[in-house]
Amino acid sequence: NFYVGTSSLEEEVSIEECCIFRGSFVKLNAKTGKILWQTFMLPDNFGNRDKYAGAAIWGSSPPVDVTRNLVYVATGNLYSAPQNVIDCQERQNNQTQVAPTHSDECVEPENHSDSFLALDLDTGNIKWFHQLGGYDVWFFACFNISVPDCPPGGPNPDADFGEAPMMLTI
Repeated sequence: NFYVGTSSLEEEVSIEECCIFRGSFVKLNAKTGKILWQTFMLPDNFGNRDKYAGAAIWGSSPPVDVTRNLVYVATGNLYSAPQNVIDCQERQNNQTQVAPTHSDECVEPENHSDSFLALDLDTGNIKWFHQLGGYDVWFFACFNISVPDCPPGGPNPDADFGEAPMMLTI
């Protein structure tokens, strides 16, 4: 078997065309190429551009932990988010005296962007994860802040992991 993370150049398209890609991690049969399991990093967007998109898998050599039966992956930023998440972020950005009740209250638990995760080698089920980035909707068109309809608070940080996680023995 071998393991492959998916990525996309979709964040380079215009705001009108962006975005439906969802990052995923796949286990394949090395002899046949058959997909044995696929785990998406975001909820299904059903091909709708007004839902979650992004969370590409970063790094081409994810560490496999045979002792714990896990593989570790890291993900990138969102390209788009549902309107309720954008509205939540807008409310947070506009708060002047009352701090948010939770620093990541706009980040839903099934959003695994800007995260590192441990996946079960046999099933692909997410065993644990840690979301580091908070709200991070970003794509190239919004680098120019004069572009209309970009996510609030932008340009957002475009936080990603530079490579796959590393497993070290000390």
